[in-house]
Order: sequence, then structure tokens, then C-alpha cells
Amino acid sequence: MKYQIMRVILLVTAIAAQALATKVHLFQGAGCTEKLELSQSVLNDAKTCSKISNPTLTVTEWANNEYNYIKLSDRSDEIILFIDEAACEAYTADSTVPVPFIRATTMDECTPCYKCGNIQSVQFDTTTESKMSAAGATAPSVLVAVAAAAITALFA
Repeated sequence: MKYQIMRVILLVTAIAAQALATKVHLFQGAGCTEKLELSQSVLNDAKTCSKISNPTLTVTEWANNEYNYIKLSDRSDEIILFIDEAACEAYTADSTVPVPFIRATTMDECTPCYKCGNIQSVQFDTTTESKMSAAGATAPSVLVAVAAAAITALFA
């Protein structure tokens, strides 16, 4: 009996460690060719800033600015563009500051990007990522594992 409870607790822990995320792909070529390098392509939430490392995103339609950081908006099919890391980290969904964004019209498919500067196409994939491998997300999983061990000890 106690081993069955432990198996259920471990299963719940494994499920809790999984979360839906958006994997962002930006391309300089049409048809999703010539991929831009991102420091982190899987974005779990609207808090993670990702640096565009090679090359920067240049958008002539928006005052010819170079954008070096992206962040997932509160929508899984939209990223927000930022010039620097400080602006990226400071921005929240409650902010009233207008920001440029790129939205995929269809998830999990290559989509043309119009008026996106040197970005010609994008693809946002829905993925499941282990939160245990994401930076800063191990603490909740460890707490669940410790709680599971404590419950098991009660039934021993």
C-alpha cells in the first residue's frame, strides 16, 4: 500500500514538473530559412528575456531600431521586442508603454512576417519542457519531492 502511494506521489511530481511553453524561431529568409540565434528559444512565461545574439533584429518600419531582446507576451503566439535587457526586464503586462511585437498567425507552422525588418518568417511551436531544467524552476520541484518523501515516511 505505501509503495503504491509513493508511486502516485512520484507520478504527480513528474506531471507537475512539466509545463507548456512556446519555442520561438525567427528567420531572415522566407519559408523559415536563415535562422537567427537566440540565447533561449523556449519561453515559459512572460518573464523570461531572451537575447538575440546573431544578428540583431533591425526593423526599419519602427524608426530603424535594432532590437536585441525578446520576451513572450501574455499570449503564447506573440513576442515583444526590446532594445536592451533593462527595458525587457522592466516591462510587464500592466505596462502602458507601447512596444513593438511579432505575432504568429498560426502556431506550429511557418508564418510570413510582414513589416518585421530583417525578419521574413517566424515559427512559434507549442512544446512541453521540463521545468526542472529551467533556471530558477527547480525549487518548487524539490519542495514537491521533499513533501512526497515526508508523506511516505508517515506511512512507513
